[in-house]
Amino acid sequence: MPALCANDPRHADLILTTKGEQIVVQARRWKNPVGVQAVHAAFSAITYYRARRAIIVTSGGFTRQAMQLAEHTNVELWDRNRLVDSLRQTNVELPEPPSRALTRGPAKSYTKSQVPRQKEG
Repeated sequence: MPALCANDPRHADLILTTKGEQIVVQARRWKNPVGVQAVHAAFSAITYYRARRAIIVTSGGFTRQAMQLAEHTNVELWDRNRLVDSLRQTNVELPEPPSRALTRGPAKSYTKSQVPRQKEG
């Protein structure tokens, strides 16, 4: 099958196969809640990949409309907590999340003699 871009409604970040069943997974790292468009896209991906179901995983939660639509489809909505709980049930070791300070990189500190000098021109 051809590769699909993330904007294509049939896009899948992962296609899992377990017990002969295909599962389409779409990951959304959004600050805002995921809406109905993502549920429609996941539902389209089920048909395109001939999957049994789809899972949308997000760090930003879901709108009420997305949750209502997902109830009538084979699309599961997983927030961060559900993902972590599922991983813990499979005995996967989860690293502690890095602090925000560490994700930006360590601050550089210099002694007075180590301060970089600008070249004089």
